[in-house]
Amino acid sequence: MAINFKAAGRGPRLADFAWLMWGTWGNADWIKLAVDAYRRHVELTDDELERLEAVMYIRPLYLGCFSYRRDLVNGRPPKEVWGFVNPEHIGAIAAATRAACR
Repeated sequence: MAINFKAAGRGPRLADFAWLMWGTWGNADWIKLAVDAYRRHVELTDDELERLEAVMYIRPLYLGCFSYRRDLVNGRPPKEVWGFVNPEHIGAIAAATRAACR
């Protein structure tokens, strides 16, 4: 088991789900597997599914901030933090996830 959703605490479940879906890299099989596993425990609302794409930007933001901080701590000039964000890719993953959930 890669993720135990029963151990999750209180908080915005959509943020965790978006993080998970971002990590599928748009692979249709992985999206289906992740959605099927998640739906055994949680059924997202239509409102949550509509907000999914926007919430998926949390992961690259977090990773960008982590990279920026690591560069500063290690005495290196910080790299461009948004260079790895592809809005078309995120939009495609969100659309495929919404389709898999419906």
